[in-house]
Amino acid sequence: MKQTAAILFVLTIAAILTGCRSTGPDAVDPDLADWAEYHHVGLALTLQYPSQYAVQEYGDAGEICFRMNGVPALWVHHLTEEQAGERGLWARHEPGGHGELDGLPATRYEYDHPDGLQVSRTISWVVPYRDRFLALEFREMNVDLQQRVLESVRLDG
Repeated sequence: MKQTAAILFVLTIAAILTGCRSTGPDAVDPDLADWAEYHHVGLALTLQYPSQYAVQEYGDAGEICFRMNGVPALWVHHLTEEQAGERGLWARHEPGGHGELDGLPATRYEYDHPDGLQVSRTISWVVPYRDRFLALEFREMNVDLQQRVLESVRLDG
């Protein structure tokens, strides 16, 4: 009887968690989007993003969220590896590729990021920058849009 109850409990939790997966923000076609430019003075960071996104900065340290209809589509984080790990970001996951971000060697991570009761598929591109790590965290899964944003990044610091 205990075994049956345990199995039912596990199946119930799995069903609840499966239903809590975020589908991500509404898709933006990069070829049809109006593009805007964002500049963060403190980070000496400039990038282009779809103007449909609302931008919200959190303090001066370099926490920026770009939202589509209230749902995070892109985060910019400037954190230590320890801070990233504590928040369940890229630092707790295995690298899944390499590339460049404004000429700097970047590491790609792909993982499910828990955020309260939601879980979001996330692709992060991470570079060492100013004694920390700069991460562009995409929750918008359009590869062409991601590429356009990544190619637009300029780091002047």
